[in-house]
Amino acid sequence: MSRKKGTKGKIVERAGDAAVLVLKTVVAATSIFPPLQSVAGCALSIITLVQDFRSNTKAWAEFGDHVTAIVVGVIGKLPDNNPVRDDIKESINQLSLTLSRILKEIEEIQNKSTASRFLMSAASPGKIPDMRRHLDEAIKLLELKITINTHTDVATIAAALKDDHTSRMDVAALFAAIKDNNQGATELFERCREIVASTITFTALSYTSNAGWDDTQTCLVGTRQAEIDKVMDWVREKDISGTQQIYFLADVVGSGKTALAHSIAQECSDYKLLASSFFFDRKAGRTSPRDFVFNLARDLASKFPEVSGHISLALQADPTLSLSPPVSLLFEKLVLEPVLRSGVPGPIVVVIDALHEVENSDVESILRWKIPILPGQFRVFVTSRPERSILRSLGPDITPHDLAIHGSANRADMEIYATHKLDEIALEHELGHWPDQQLITTVLNRAEGLFVWIATICDYLFSQVCPDKLLEDLLETAVTRETQLPPEKKMDGLYSTILVAAKQWDNPYFVEGYQRVMGGMVVQKKPLTVDGLQLLHGSARPPPKEILSAIASLITGLTRSNHPVQILHSSFREYIIARAPGAHRILAEQHNAWVALICVTILNEMFSSAKIDGCGYLASSSRTSADSTGVPDVEVGHFTEAQWYAVDFWLVHMTHCDLTVLTPDLKEALRTFLSRHLLSWIEVITSKSKYQSLIPLRNWLETTAQYNLIRDVWHQAAALGEPLVRLLKRLLEDRSRPGEVLLVMKDLKDMGQNSWADDSMAPFPSVFIPGDDEESDDSSLRRRRRRRPRSGI
Repeated sequence: MSRKKGTKGKIVERAGDAAVLVLKTVVAATSIFPPLQSVAGCALSIITLVQDFRSNTKAWAEFGDHVTAIVVGVIGKLPDNNPVRDDIKESINQLSLTLSRILKEIEEIQNKSTASRFLMSAASPGKIPDMRRHLDEAIKLLELKITINTHTDVATIAAALKDDHTSRMDVAALFAAIKDNNQGATELFERCREIVASTITFTALSYTSNAGWDDTQTCLVGTRQAEIDKVMDWVREKDISGTQQIYFLADVVGSGKTALAHSIAQECSDYKLLASSFFFDRKAGRTSPRDFVFNLARDLASKFPEVSGHISLALQADPTLSLSPPVSLLFEKLVLEPVLRSGVPGPIVVVIDALHEVENSDVESILRWKIPILPGQFRVFVTSRPERSILRSLGPDITPHDLAIHGSANRADMEIYATHKLDEIALEHELGHWPDQQLITTVLNRAEGLFVWIATICDYLFSQVCPDKLLEDLLETAVTRETQLPPEKKMDGLYSTILVAAKQWDNPYFVEGYQRVMGGMVVQKKPLTVDGLQLLHGSARPPPKEILSAIASLITGLTRSNHPVQILHSSFREYIIARAPGAHRILAEQHNAWVALICVTILNEMFSSAKIDGCGYLASSSRTSADSTGVPDVEVGHFTEAQWYAVDFWLVHMTHCDLTVLTPDLKEALRTFLSRHLLSWIEVITSKSKYQSLIPLRNWLETTAQYNLIRDVWHQAAALGEPLVRLLKRLLEDRSRPGEVLLVMKDLKDMGQNSWADDSMAPFPSVFIPGDDEESDDSSLRRRRRRRPRSGI
């Protein structure tokens, strides 16, 4: 059907009689929310005005159709109940303002003289997409809020649980409510994915801080220069391909690989060749291959704008890449494909240290199969211990290099290092011309090429009385015990000597303190300062500083109040958890439960003692909830380092507890936290850091068969439904946290899985739930696990 230009009545045929009638009805109604009338009125004016354009008529007519369609669509989706919810009213106001601005802009264009309008005609095609984009942005959040209100009636779910004595009838009502809302939850999840995809960029990827190179950890000036030059010559070679792009340095524990990696990274950074560096470190909690890929992708995006654009496009195509897909897929989508589609100049250097500290073989697989596909200007410098499994997984094409620890060049470097360390001791203790060359030679002979042996023994001597005499004794002992031992056993012998020298192992209070403090440090996810450790351990005696002072040479950061306290070297950590005898041994698997108890106890006290300014923004009665957009700032300036640690890591420790050590104290502390403070914790962690999914907690509770705790979590999850929906809205309004939007959506969606619609699966709350003191036989437990669907977190 043709449309005569300038005939206003024909616009009705194009937009649809029914649609225009809806708009006119809304404008004429007296009982409708005024901003909604304004929206309808602006839409009518726009579709009337656009017909008057004599240029770009098709584009303007299509824009009028678009305005009509989306405004009528929104009106049709609004709930029938009055009054309209406050948050929806606010979005309608924003839509009204947007339409008013668009209408004003169209009127200004049409009010110009004929000549001016002719000159502007070339520009108007660009104005239409801008108007359309502004309108679409205003409509997205309004549509989402309407969708949430219509399809996810979490209040119905929460109301089905009345108290701890939920009857079977109540449970049936609960599952019916979830079942009815399941399709809506799925639609909501997909809608949120669309919104996230329209705004997500590479900054949505998490970034592990302090994982890069550190100029305080480089080689001593004058040492390792030959190795540095050798690597830099390789870096500057013409484009090379395949496995030759990888320089794999594999040598024994304590040979100085990490210091060399820091020096290589520093050198490359000085020449603007370094793209990224990642130093894996088990004692600092940096073991995740996923964190490595995220850091690499973000570093490349920050350095190369074209790569940044392709990474953002990959995330927009699949926002779940910012969560937890397979690492190989992450590398392919966030690194390999963006780089191959971009023209990046080289050389481009990536430094990876301590491959043996990675929690699985994913990085090894990337090195073998993915790195060789990168353009020839990429150089990847990797260090590791020469473990058979790593060498085997990397394949025969990657040739390992070593440091030739028994060679003359290494001995010359070690002599410089040993002289420097012993001179520091002489200066501190006023030992005059000590040491002489013969003593230095003896130290080098005993060290047998291991830098860490010299570092450890010198750090130990520095704080001792008569270090010169003590060194002679230690060297004499080493003659009979350690000569020609494998590096690990040689270091084990030195660690044993230093631990025994603490001379308090017959004191049960020291032994208990050592187990508590060192056990905590072994499982900590982030190192704390001395003061932070003191606060974490509370009033427990002996205090951490007293224990650590007795073995100070095996600990770093103890003398500086603002430095994190860490275990000296990964080989010492391995020794005390795997090979140390008697009281020196730390049973790491037991200490997660102890740290989890500390964290949850701290949180219970913290949230019970006083109201935290800014908390409560997810409560239905909160003024902040109604008046604000985005995630508000919670006042936490008074939080201690230990409190922050508890906020950040209680969930990780809890879900890694040894199943055999769930004490009554831990169960009770967790029950108190879940029933009283979980929402406050969500508000704090989301305001000051990142939302953490509760699904791992639910999975862990099911695995441990903690039925009463599962019931408590189930009750709390139902009560969390509405607050999580409010949080979802705030995160969407923030627009800068798409990864967290997806996490919240996964938690919400998990409350209504399709498996609940299967009548063959009995809802677990109606299954027999034993008390804390009741045991179930293995066969009945297996039956319950088979029948029990996922609980609601």
